Amino acid sequence: MRQARYKSVELLSPPEVLKVKEHGLTCAVLGGANIEIGLNREAHQPKILAELRERIEFAAGNGVPNVICMSGNRTIKGQTISDDEGMDICAKGLKQVVGLAEEKKVTLIMEGLNSKVNHKDYMYDKTEWGVKLCKKVGSPRFKLLYDIYHMQIMEGDGTPPW
Repeated sequence: MRQARYKSVELLSPPEVLKVKEHGLTCAVLGGANIEIGLNREAHQPKILAELRERIEFAAGNGVPNVICMSGNRTIKGQTISDDEGMDICAKGLKQVVGLAEEKKVTLIMEGLNSKVNHKDYMYDKTEWGVKLCKKVGSPRFKLLYDIYHMQIMEGDGTPPW
């Protein structure tokens, strides 16, 4: 890949990061987050927060600047939560790990995805929701991964941009 002039790859696991480093590549975003089962449920947070702490430590030690996380779906096993409740729960969880991210100089990023075409029921599907979450978390080490493809579907004319 280096011969093709690629410099970085995204959403790799820790073993994959180490493998691409052997070939002179970097990783821009450490992956591994579950799209459907995310930070918007307190019951899921112990496992997710432990994983995020491990990923932040790995990222800091291996030159990966960003670690991805996901909001999760609104409805899981027939139980639905509101966007406001999910946001409050996400913020509460993120505040438990963002201090480590600040200390290690790693940025946690949450990706907005469309819930119309590709990721039915995903909670962070509008820019406004993500911006409000950033304000609630209140750290320069928590940011949004703004995916134009997904937001065009949700906030543009509603069609995939192809």
